Amino acid sequence: MSLTIAQFNADLHRAGQQRVVVDLAKGFKRKGHRSMVCTTLSEGDLVQELRADGIMFKHFNLLKNYDIRTIMPVIRYLDHHRVDVVITHGFYGSFIPRISTICSRVPVLIHVEHNVSDEKRIYHVLFNKFFSLFIDKIVCVSENAKKSLMKIENLYDEKVTVIPNGLNTERFSSVEIRKKEQQSVKRVGIIGRFYEQKGHIYFVKAAEKIIRSHKNVEFIFVGDGPLKPSIEKRVKESGLGSYCHFYGERSDIGELLQTLDVFVLASLWEGLPISLLEAQYFGVASVVTDVGGNSEVVKNGHNGLLVPSHDPEKLAAAVLKVLCDDELRSNCSINGKKVLEQKYSLIKMVDSYLDLISDLMREPEKKRRYRLFRLFS
Repeated sequence: MSLTIAQFNADLHRAGQQRVVVDLAKGFKRKGHRSMVCTTLSEGDLVQELRADGIMFKHFNLLKNYDIRTIMPVIRYLDHHRVDVVITHGFYGSFIPRISTICSRVPVLIHVEHNVSDEKRIYHVLFNKFFSLFIDKIVCVSENAKKSLMKIENLYDEKVTVIPNGLNTERFSSVEIRKKEQQSVKRVGIIGRFYEQKGHIYFVKAAEKIIRSHKNVEFIFVGDGPLKPSIEKRVKESGLGSYCHFYGERSDIGELLQTLDVFVLASLWEGLPISLLEAQYFGVASVVTDVGGNSEVVKNGHNGLLVPSHDPEKLAAAVLKVLCDDELRSNCSINGKKVLEQKYSLIKMVDSYLDLISDLMREPEKKRRYRLFRLFS
């Protein structure tokens, strides 16, 4: 049975969550479903990919996160296109779409939690608790994210399931896989938007320590965001200007990753980062903080190293260990590719979502009744 599946996200700028939305949309279409993507706050570079693939796109242009004037336009859009399934992502981009879906005739509503922080704002928790009464299923992208969410929001186990993110390796079909050549200058890189979550400040502090014992190293920053100016300022003040390079947002991630000797994630919290899956695919030895789904991807000493968050000394020590141990770096590279292929493919992710949707669609009552009335029946 062909379904109409609409996804909602705040924007489609180049970032991990947005990449998952786009790749899911493509996967649904290839499986014979009518796939749609909607944004609420802004559009973004990835919109072009959707249009090139013939996937419907709609931007609702909310003036703010809680622009209630958009509720009715979203309801009319959903009912006009006879949407069968709505999948919302994140908090801000899904607040209005969740309300609209509750008041529409859409049979199935799924919400995806990509990041779960123990420091969630109280109104986030309260709103999510309310929405959970109407949501058919909450998807977390890692087991650790599920544990954190259930602890914070006190949800029933049957309400929450886990579907790990998968990597769309077709994006790199035109990238030439090159054998890593030995170079006198080693390159250590971090990929991610400049937000508090990604812990760039701890990467800089670790770089300060690494330089003291290993001068032949460059530090690569890929991404953009509001904290970028403050990180650039800290780099200059630390005397690291000649060692650090800021590349901004890049579309050639595959080529860039192959130039790195070590990939770093200094995150304070995570779901299951796409940048880590990309590093594993290209065989880059990874040093990541032990938060969220990072420890589900990286097994310490097997395909990377795990370090505590908020700890630049241990982060620096782990990076130095990988830089100075050619055998460890090689083993992490080989094992990382195997882990990616076995557990984190796009096909597995898409099939898992479609299996979940199929299970939820089996209840015939959901096809006939307004979701808002189910609570009182």
